[in-house]
Amino acid sequence: MHEVLENMKNVRHQYILMCGHYHIRQNIRSSNNGHNVQNYLILITELITAGSIREYLKKIRLPRLIVVKQWCFKILQGLEFLHNINLVHGKLTCESIYINSNNGDIKIGDLGIRNIPLFNSK
Repeated sequence: MHEVLENMKNVRHQYILMCGHYHIRQNIRSSNNGHNVQNYLILITELITAGSIREYLKKIRLPRLIVVKQWCFKILQGLEFLHNINLVHGKLTCESIYINSNNGDIKIGDLGIRNIPLFNSK
């Protein structure tokens, strides 16, 4: 688990969401059945102003074709970078692609989180 998170911290590319730090927090609650342990993963990333592409598209009307083409090109450049360093995203969706509304930058996020069994509840 820590290896995946440390790898995320070391990935640096203009179209990959930068993870600066992480913290794993355990919350232990006592109950009649014993102890219930819940784990929380806290990621500290660079600022994303508009959220995911899905959220952004719900707020605005359809973007122009040239904008969509630019997004696709940036996403493909980010994926090419990941594949060149032997990383596979594994679950690229509109919810794992983020956008900064002030400059239109696209960032691929959620790298490797699904590979951590502790936090993969779906």
